[in-house]
Amino acid sequence: MKTSVKLIEQEGTVVEIKEDGTAMVKILSMSACAKCHAKGACGTSDSKEKIINVDPEGKEISIGDNVTVVLSRILGFKALFLGYIFPFLLVITTLVVGMALTGNEAISGLASLAVLAPYYLCLYLLRKRISKAFSFKLK
Repeated sequence: MKTSVKLIEQEGTVVEIKEDGTAMVKILSMSACAKCHAKGACGTSDSKEKIINVDPEGKEISIGDNVTVVLSRILGFKALFLGYIFPFLLVITTLVVGMALTGNEAISGLASLAVLAPYYLCLYLLRKRISKAFSFKLK
């Protein structure tokens, strides 16, 4: 995966073109271990195929074409924030507030974990709105 100052780029293959004009592109998502020379020995390498929706923006594409998919780097950071950083801060804040209010570690710990359920439920319910903000484009 290449990165520039403002864009994150990933190579992929067009597997389907929908009626609304969006393309389904298959990308190979690899962890850092996947390219390691010792991956066969340790067995922790991870690579997965993912299919994403891409707006071709009027570019002529057909099934089987190799394309470069781009996403704004700031949207990558926004996804990181929504998926990992904010939930972590939510858990820590709930734990600290719970300890200050109750003084009970068990209740505070359970409350800090329980607060994640409504958060991820909200993300799930808002997934269509969020997915509109995270639009992949073709280069």
